[in-house]
Amino acid sequence: MGYFWQKILCMIWMIYLIFSAYVTSLWNYLDLGAIISAIVTSIIWLINGSVSIGAITFTTLLLELKFINYLRSISCFGIYLAMILNTADKVLAFILLIGLIILAFAHSLHLLLRSGIILPDSGINMFIQLGSAILAAYYMMITGDSTPVSSFVSNEDIIIMALIMFFFIFYINILDEPIYWNS
Repeated sequence: MGYFWQKILCMIWMIYLIFSAYVTSLWNYLDLGAIISAIVTSIIWLINGSVSIGAITFTTLLLELKFINYLRSISCFGIYLAMILNTADKVLAFILLIGLIILAFAHSLHLLLRSGIILPDSGINMFIQLGSAILAAYYMMITGDSTPVSSFVSNEDIIIMALIMFFFIFYINILDEPIYWNS
């Protein structure tokens, strides 16, 4: 192999090492997302003359999180940021599990309560679309309030009542499990 190809191979290897170290850090994804979303939002604004509020909100959120990330180097902020991130790291599996439970119950309620006919005088059925079903299931799980379901479902529908009872019993059981594991 010639000297020229060895230099090319060495340069490719250096680029690989730089990018592999960059890709393995999650903070770099935040930086990349903030930069790309700001560039894309600016280009859309320059082309169309206006941008949706959602794009501006998402871009602003990512840029503010990037700014908070820069505060890690200051010791008085870095200590608290490290504590928050340590706590979030330990709770991530629990949050993922609760999210999957919410998704499972929201999907089952969506399949059970969706209807092709929407009556104008009936309450708003939050389970017609899966996105609103997830929000309604999350609301029911956090607050314990069953008004998203009870406004348009009678107490005579046994399947829905059984699903709601199973939902709350399962959720309470999941919340009590860490207490039993620690004792």
